[in-house]
Amino acid sequence: MIGKIGDFFRREGFLLGLIGLFLLLYFSLRPPFEEVIKGVDWRSLGGLGLILLFTQGLKESGFFETLERGILKLFSTPRGMGLALVGTTFLLSPLLTNDITLIIIVPLTLQLEKVFGKSVVPLIFLEAFSANLGSGVSPIGNPQNLYLYLQSGLHFWEFLKIMVPAMGVPMVGILLLTALLLEGKGENRERKGEKEKAPSLTYSSFKQFFFFSQGVRWRLALGSLLGIVGVIVGMEAKMEWIIWVGVPFYLWKFPQLAFKIDWGILGIFLFIFLDCALILKFPLLPHLFAFFPSTSTGLYFQTLLLSQFISNFPATILLSHFSTSPIPLLYGADLGGNGSLISSLANIIALRYLNRRGVFLKFHLYSLPLLGSSALWGWWLLQIWV
Repeated sequence: MIGKIGDFFRREGFLLGLIGLFLLLYFSLRPPFEEVIKGVDWRSLGGLGLILLFTQGLKESGFFETLERGILKLFSTPRGMGLALVGTTFLLSPLLTNDITLIIIVPLTLQLEKVFGKSVVPLIFLEAFSANLGSGVSPIGNPQNLYLYLQSGLHFWEFLKIMVPAMGVPMVGILLLTALLLEGKGENRERKGEKEKAPSLTYSSFKQFFFFSQGVRWRLALGSLLGIVGVIVGMEAKMEWIIWVGVPFYLWKFPQLAFKIDWGILGIFLFIFLDCALILKFPLLPHLFAFFPSTSTGLYFQTLLLSQFISNFPATILLSHFSTSPIPLLYGADLGGNGSLISSLANIIALRYLNRRGVFLKFHLYSLPLLGSSALWGWWLLQIWV
């Protein structure tokens, strides 16, 4: 019993901390509860719930397990495997969010230590960075993007035009670093003793891996993918209610999903909204932010720096009340996610899998130079847009 209670506090410690902060702030300030509730962006929270539901469906469909087996068979060196995993992380995170992508990719990466007999710690760092950058490309890739996308009224293609260059250039650097860090030679023990040649990346091999794989529940996979696309289209047309109408049918067909979603994540974002609504009631807060100029550049660096201390989503919520343009906040929060461990929840998720000594310090030896170079790139690009 004590062990279960301990596991609960370890698993939900962040959420419990947010609830504790809410209670402390609420009973200190005693504002009308209706005003506090108005600080919750229910549209963003609902959209996040839909994304969690459909991405969980994709995960449960078995599609990613098949993808993992394919990657292990197709690449024979640490460098090839690493580039495939880092690139896949970047491509999946705009659709699945950075957190869920890492939950899928990092366990596979840990298997590579058995396959090649090499440490994968630097590779997992690079995957976390690529997940943060990839999620920044899409309006649904992370919570701050979803919030700013819905608040700003940007159209989907406008959003991509703004974000792809900002995230794409640092990603090229990460791919180059991956190629430099990982060896081009090595023995894939999964393929040791196989007499067959490595399968080529042809249509027939793709078809063999996926369309005829007995491990994939295709109705669930396709239904979930259509749901994710529907969320994007629905938000663009401001008609998300159409997707909500289909949710009961989706859950009727796949009822197990309702019990496998990590509902604690929604609780975390709910209390971030509530805590930020209370923090904004402190009269000294505007004076604290007055240390930076109220320009786009000032807001960009405020968001980037504040993200290092309170994480990028809370920083975005707080500073959105002092900004008229979403671009400085988008650049500051998404590029700032590759900094301190707590700058992005995805970083914490990645390092939870690495229960090893010295990993905290080593992570920052990689992340802080990336933060510095990305900050300069974002600042230069910001001059073009605003």
